[in-house]
Amino acid sequence: MNNDEQALMEFLKDIDSLKEIEKYSNQFNLFEILGVVNTEIRHSNMLDWLLNPNEIHGLDDAFIKSLIRTYIECSESKKDQQTIFNLLLNDFDDAKVLREWNNIDLLVVSEQNQTLIVIENKIWSKESKHQLKKYQDKVEQSYSGYEKLFIFLTPHGEEASSVEV
Repeated sequence: MNNDEQALMEFLKDIDSLKEIEKYSNQFNLFEILGVVNTEIRHSNMLDWLLNPNEIHGLDDAFIKSLIRTYIECSESKKDQQTIFNLLLNDFDDAKVLREWNNIDLLVVSEQNQTLIVIENKIWSKESKHQLKKYQDKVEQSYSGYEKLFIFLTPHGEEASSVEV
């Protein structure tokens, strides 16, 4: 376990202390405390850890399900109600998180559910020309028939260039 993981584990063990801190701060940010608020790789590392149902955090697939709920609430996705219902009921304990697969920051793959979550993480940088379209094409080619959720993640919710992401 590296130093970042060890620090995070110690923090999570004492998570109840956040209730005390909450009295004094409406905007608690672990990344600010660790001094990595502007470091995209650290955000991706944290997401990788949280999205992996087999990590030692003990959350199983709860973070994946929470991400799916947030995606459904925030996106203008045209997915039908049955697809949304199925996504919310699925068990994602088999999910694998791939980092930098074809330059995609995070790719969550659930073989048993034939579901992908594609995350492009941008911290204070812009997407390259046609970047998201290339990622979408590669995912469509390699994972035909899978249900796909495309997430463009930025600090302030900036819009992606493609309506599909």
